[in-house]
Parts: sequence; structure tokens; C-alpha cells
Amino acid sequence: MGLKNLLRILIILFEGWLEIYGTNVNQFNMEASYCNMGENITGKEGAALPGYSLLQAHVFMSPGLTDMRGHFGKQGQRLPPLLCDLDPSSHNVLSWIQEQLKISIRAHVQHGRSHPEFQKYIPNFNLNCSTQDLSMVGFEQLAGIGQHLRRAYLDRIAHKALKAWHSSVYLESVISRPAFHSVLGLVQGLLPMQQTHKLKIRTATYNFCNTHEMNLSTCVCEELFQTAPFISQALNTGRYAFKHSSPDKGAIESFYNISLQTEVSTLQLVKLILQYKCANVSVNCDSSICSIFKENNIGVVLNLAKQHTERFLENPIYPNVAKLSTYPYLQRMVSRASRIQNQSMFVTMGNQHFLHYLVTSLGVHSHSILPLASRLVIEIYKKNDGKLLGSPLFFKVLMNGKDVTPDIPECLPHHRQTSLCSLHILVSMVTHTREHYLARCSR
Repeated sequence: MGLKNLLRILIILFEGWLEIYGTNVNQFNMEASYCNMGENITGKEGAALPGYSLLQAHVFMSPGLTDMRGHFGKQGQRLPPLLCDLDPSSHNVLSWIQEQLKISIRAHVQHGRSHPEFQKYIPNFNLNCSTQDLSMVGFEQLAGIGQHLRRAYLDRIAHKALKAWHSSVYLESVISRPAFHSVLGLVQGLLPMQQTHKLKIRTATYNFCNTHEMNLSTCVCEELFQTAPFISQALNTGRYAFKHSSPDKGAIESFYNISLQTEVSTLQLVKLILQYKCANVSVNCDSSICSIFKENNIGVVLNLAKQHTERFLENPIYPNVAKLSTYPYLQRMVSRASRIQNQSMFVTMGNQHFLHYLVTSLGVHSHSILPLASRLVIEIYKKNDGKLLGSPLFFKVLMNGKDVTPDIPECLPHHRQTSLCSLHILVSMVTHTREHYLARCSR
């Protein structure tokens, strides 16, 4: 074998190793990429377009920074808890802001008109978080996103149809602790304090049948009910849907020579890492799981999680499940966009996988691992042609503040001309999905 051929083989092997184990996580800012907090909350939402008026903003979100330790059994119990109340040792501007946030949330819970099913998830603000509690950092995170959306839509003079009033906002959430806590945090930044306690938080009209937290017997689609265990297994234990493969945590166990005491996916391991990275909490413990938190090891977990998630998203079964799961929401959104509404902003807080379903259904690009508290916004515009009724309607899709409308193939020609897309195209997409939904779910 010649020296050139040997070098070529070594390069190929090295590139393969990089693909699996990645580069050192310090080569990029993990917090900036995935935490979605503070100064990193930016975006092009609400940008004024000459010749067009913004009529509605439809915001779809996933939960924020919650405590994941309970998913990792006894090893998780050895990890340091997150703070779900004020740090007793801290007396600064940040603690004052957190105190005001807590007071506002309690006022909303006391005086708000939220659905009774959320009562069991009212935050108790214990010092140490319990499993799936939104931490104080998580509440700050969602309040910051709420403030960003308020500045983008409700406070802009250019958007006359959107006002910072409780009567202008329609808010709903799936019935789960992370989602309800996240909505409570979002509201604190979205509306003035005197308005938040008047806002009703409704339960999401349709359950997510492939989510293990939900009550599966209430699902409206029989096919989703049947596939729920497989999808849940793939997303939450690392096993691939409809395949007899080992959990992807096996790669972590072999690489670090540790034993995880419960069946988890590398995606959950990434979220466990993020809960400490985003809260700026150092991890020092005597459990073998702590080796994952070393700076030179985090990149390996992240890359393995990306690979597993990407392979799952590429499974031909997944687009079918995504379309069936999100059709009722897209159908309702199109219906609202086509007629005058009392509200102008509609917010839906889903579970951690909902936005992946949405971007798959819409055909827009997204990363395999979404940041915490991610948001997808669909803006509805009308052309200013002087007509009271019958003006052409358009839409724009933004993923975490980035305009992804051109990713929809049918929209590309329109977007080049106006940076918008005709609502007829979205209606056509939803109509096609409706035929698929009725064929699969109305048996």
C-alpha cells in the first residue's frame, strides 16, 4: 500500500470519527445556540413591510428550561437541583426582578381565568425544583421571549391590529407542567401586569397523541393512537420507531464506560446538560453521569443526539405522523386568517416535539435539535389596496426569528418579489393534508 493511499485512508477514518464524536464544544457557544435567553433573543418578527398591514400573528412554542433530573433515576438524584425560588444568598437587581416575576405569576394564578385542569400544575416556588418544574431561570427565559414578542407586535405603532390588551391575545397550552409553567412565564413579558391577571389560558383543543405525558384515550385520530407507543419510544428512550434497535444511550455508555440506570435518549442527555449550562450551574457530583458534563465531552453527546434525531426525522413514517398531529392546528389557523377575529395574536404552547412536527408539515428547514423555548411564528398580512374587504392575504413563517418562508418550495417565487407568500398556497397545503387526515383518521 502506497503512502498516499495510507494517508487517504487515515483522513477518511479521521473524518468519520469527527462525524460521530464531533469537535470540542468550546469551538462554538452552546449557550448562544441552544439556551435562547437574554441578549440572544432576537429576530425579525413584526418587521414592517411597506404596502402591507399585519393582521395576525400565530405563535407556536415549546417549553423552556425545566428540571430533567427525574428522568435519570438514582443517578439524576445525585445531580445538583435547580432553583425554583429566589437564591437566598443573592441580593441584587436580578433577585429583585425575579421577585417581581414571582409576584406577578402568583397574581395571575389567583385572579386569572385559566382552565381548571391547570390547577394541579400551579408553581409552588419551592427552593429546589421538582421534575419538570420550570426553574426561575426558565421563567426569566420565557418572560424575555414574551417581551421580545411584545416589542415586535403589540407595542409597534405600525401594527394597528395588534394591541397590548388581554382581549387581543388568545392563549392555549397542552395540559402538562412544563407547558403551563412556560405559558405563565411568557405572559409576564407579553402583557402589562395589570392585564395578565385578566388573560385566560385555555387547554389546547387537540391532544398530542404521540406524547407520553398526554392522556392517550382522548386522542381524536385512531392511527396516531396506535402509533403513539412507537413514536414515544423513539423520542424518549432513543430506540428508533418501528425498528428493533438498541437505545442510542448505548453509544454514550460505551464511550464513557458508564452505566445509565434508566432508558433515555441522547436528546434527553443534551437537555440535561443544557439545564445546567443555561442556568450557569456547575456540576460536581460522585455519580458516573457527571463525566458527561466535562467540557471536552459535551460535544460528543451533542453530535450523537443530532445524528440519532436526524435519522429519526428522515424515517418515512415520521412525516405522516407530523402531518396528522399538526393538521387540526394548521386548519384552525387558516380558518382564523381568512376572516375577521376578535383576537390578533394566537399563542399555542405545545410539548417539546411539537415544533418539529410543524416544521416538517410546513416543509421548512430546522435544526435537528431545537433551542429551549423555541418559537415558530406565522404572520398574516393583507395588501393595502384601499379595499375594505377582499384584499389579497399573504403569510410569512419565522423560526426563532429567522424568515424561513423561502424554504417552502411553492413560496419561493412569491418571496423573491414581496418577501411574503400568498395565503392561497398555505390553504392548498392544509387542504391536501386535510384529505390525508380524513382518510387516515375518520375510519
